[in-house]
Amino acid sequence: MIRKLRAASAQWTLVVPVAAFVVLVLTWHEDLPGWVVGVVALFLIGAVLAAVHHAEVIAHWTGEPFGRWCSRWRSP
Repeated sequence: MIRKLRAASAQWTLVVPVAAFVVLVLTWHEDLPGWVVGVVALFLIGAVLAAVHHAEVIAHWTGEPFGRWCSRWRSP
């Protein structure tokens, strides 16, 4: 069960940014109704969330979940 959830989690972070790019290319310089703009915005929000997820995974792997900037300001 957990293995399936992890596989699905990994897949959405790869599929959504590609789908958002395709949707953006198909709707570029088009006069769109409001609901289509909303759908495009949802795809782009999903792509941003996937990028944040990838950043969190890399931060977890490197052992710096808050990055060097925040660890520099941490009190000793």
